[in-house]
Amino acid sequence: RRTETLLTVSNEVSPRLQAALLARAGDFAMMQDDFPRAVELLDASIALARETDDRETLTYALGWRGITTRYLGNNELSRQLLEQAVALARAAAVPLWEPLGLMVLAGVTYQLGDDAGASTLVEEAHALCGVRHNVWVTTHTLNLMGSLAMKRRDYARADALFRENLVLAQE
Repeated sequence: RRTETLLTVSNEVSPRLQAALLARAGDFAMMQDDFPRAVELLDASIALARETDDRETLTYALGWRGITTRYLGNNELSRQLLEQAVALARAAAVPLWEPLGLMVLAGVTYQLGDDAGASTLVEEAHALCGVRHNVWVTTHTLNLMGSLAMKRRDYARADALFRENLVLAQE
């Protein structure tokens, strides 16, 4: 509700702040499973962020839009949006979205049936998490790496990854 209230007065703030508010509201809508509203808000944020050349907000909006699209079952569009978000995260130095985007992109790639591509992406995300001390994304990378190991029937590696994930999640 607060976000919606902010949006009603968002035309009174700078276009860059309006784009950021729209992106955050889209993220909140997605977390509340209001996917149609999330798409509407995120698309508006993407358009405004492009118009104002706000690369950081564009990175977040594209990333959240990619995740929303994944929840809606369109993995191909999700892949495209996440690839854009990761490229922007690298170019605009948005530290969270590079490993997060790579991790989600790895999951989408896995769902699209490209296990080798997913493995490469999740390993890269995992390495970035270690460098940046990103525990939250690390737990997700370990889970996906464990799932990939299970699929390859590398049960010892899967067990080690899942155990490491459990220990890390409890810290």
